[in-house]
Amino acid sequence: MIQQLQGELEKLLSRADMAKTRASKISNANKGLLLIQQAADDPDNSYPTSVLTAWREQFTSYIHQTELDELLMKADKCEFKGEWKKAVSAYQDVLYFLKRDHIPDEEQAEQLAEIEDKIAEMQKYFEAVSYTHLRAHETSQDL
Repeated sequence: MIQQLQGELEKLLSRADMAKTRASKISNANKGLLLIQQAADDPDNSYPTSVLTAWREQFTSYIHQTELDELLMKADKCEFKGEWKKAVSAYQDVLYFLKRDHIPDEEQAEQLAEIEDKIAEMQKYFEAVSYTHLRAHETSQDL
């Protein structure tokens, strides 16, 4: 019985990995969480609690990472395109996500610091570009 559940969960993770959209990935992972919960609620289950907990953590972590990857990709894309204001906003969304997730900030301190540094760096660049742009307009008006 435990091998049957494990097989079903592995199929769901495989489907999630092969899915192209974030929604499909998360949907498959949520189906896995539902199966795990059903197994935990089954009074006749023979699954050790530690096994169910490990599976639950694996699927929860998968969903978390999928959501984080999507946010990071959006921020990276804006940064690549030189859309500094949008990039800063997108990286702030990443920061918000990381600070509001179930993982203690101490465990992801390095990632948080990296994102905060990136935001500060882009804000300086954006402010410098804005100042230069403003000065260029003033100069052209003086001509």
